[in-house]
Amino acid sequence: MENIEAVIAQIEKTSSLREVAQVTTFEGQHETAGTVEITISDRGFGHPYRYSVFARSVALANRSAVGRSAADLDTAIATVPWSKLGKKGR
Repeated sequence: MENIEAVIAQIEKTSSLREVAQVTTFEGQHETAGTVEITISDRGFGHPYRYSVFARSVALANRSAVGRSAADLDTAIATVPWSKLGKKGR
């Protein structure tokens, strides 16, 4: 794909959308939550909250965790409370 910032700018310019992000998805296995889908949103270079990370159990609807949006990916991943995936929701 072309430069992510250029693509985001073009989408925002032509679509009236805001906060456009490229979304990448990963999967992993969790001891108690089973298959976990991890979604990383990238809003492009220069955005103060460029990255956000959301994780959810595929099989258990009440098991999910979300971190703080951050300018760098390491921080966004590190702030996800991964232990929530092992706990039953309310």
